[in-house]
Amino acid sequence: MMDTIPMKRKRISPIQDALYWCRAKRDKDGFVIKFINNFIGSGVFTQKKFLNRDFLLEYGGNLLTYKEGLATEKYIRQIPQ
Repeated sequence: MMDTIPMKRKRISPIQDALYWCRAKRDKDGFVIKFINNFIGSGVFTQKKFLNRDFLLEYGGNLLTYKEGLATEKYIRQIPQ
């Protein structure tokens, strides 16, 4: 009797994965939304490990330029916690 070697599944490309989840208008399993504080609001955190270069989820927030991000960070640091 011949032993069978389990075949490795071909890993789906991050682009194909992103297209699937974005078109489905759903998020992958493994994420949780947690409240941070009244100024920041909520954040998304992972509950499992992902591989490097995996598609995680579609970002639906405002996109900032690098300069806007630095200005926002500077502003947040000035607010008493």
